[in-house]
Amino acid sequence: MTIFSCFRSKKSPHNHDLTHQPRLPPVLFPLQEYTAPIHLWAGAIQVLNAGECSDCRIRKISHCKATSSSSSADRHGYEFLLVHVRHPSGKDAIVRAERLSTSSSPFSTSNSSHTPAHGDPPHTIPTAHDRVSLSYDGTTDCLTRHVTSYAELLTLSFPKSSEAPSVAHLAALLVTLNTHGGPTGAAVVPGTGGTEQPSAWFAYSTVEVLKAIFGGKVKKSKGWVKAPYGGMEVDGADGVDALLRRYTRTWEDFSRKLGVGDRTPGQDSGDNSRSATSNSKPKLRERKKAKERAEMDAFADMLRTMNI
Repeated sequence: MTIFSCFRSKKSPHNHDLTHQPRLPPVLFPLQEYTAPIHLWAGAIQVLNAGECSDCRIRKISHCKATSSSSSADRHGYEFLLVHVRHPSGKDAIVRAERLSTSSSPFSTSNSSHTPAHGDPPHTIPTAHDRVSLSYDGTTDCLTRHVTSYAELLTLSFPKSSEAPSVAHLAALLVTLNTHGGPTGAAVVPGTGGTEQPSAWFAYSTVEVLKAIFGGKVKKSKGWVKAPYGGMEVDGADGVDALLRRYTRTWEDFSRKLGVGDRTPGQDSGDNSRSATSNSKPKLRERKKAKERAEMDAFADMLRTMNI
């Protein structure tokens, strides 16, 4: 049995009739279970081609809370995110993003169907245990199978794709939270029922930063109340405003390295051995890349000028 037949061993809507489907990036559409630390996943997002980085947009992000669970990693009160990302092909990738407590099991990437080929982004590997898991069957079931029941405290959706954040924006934000670390030893506000503090701070902050920048449509749970920061008393240095400022710096660094998967050996080294045909790129592609770069620069400018 080859490695490729192993990847196809689990039935998935992504591996039926592959000859008639557009190529889907494994870093969003794995053929088997994928769980990795956030900085590794973000590094893989950076090597997507520039078009996919820009055109894969967040459709909605749900802030969830486990109400009953059979797993020690998904304890009662534990909070996490479910993110639906729309690929240009029309298919949705589903990402689970979360912060684990320091007592949780270490990361395991042995089942990963994709390993970033270009290494990690240039950030110091942090101590915060943040990770992403990807759906291999196009549903949330494989991401929540250890959670007996959970509630969606709030869902932030983006009806207009043109106004939605891209998967690159999400990856850079998760890197921001990961390197920031977050509050330690913060007290719980009385009456909020705050329990799983690290996971709650992570989930709340992610949604609130995206909402502050991109807007979107908010749908709150009728049966559950989402306490700010999971009921933690958070200092200004760990609040949304401070994270917005830090995100500005992270994005400027992160965006410069987007699309490195488009580069071929010798492209940036002045290699003149290629033919004239390979050196001349279609003008349409050049204009598209210039437009994408302008959009990235405009986004960074918007962050810098926000009243924070």
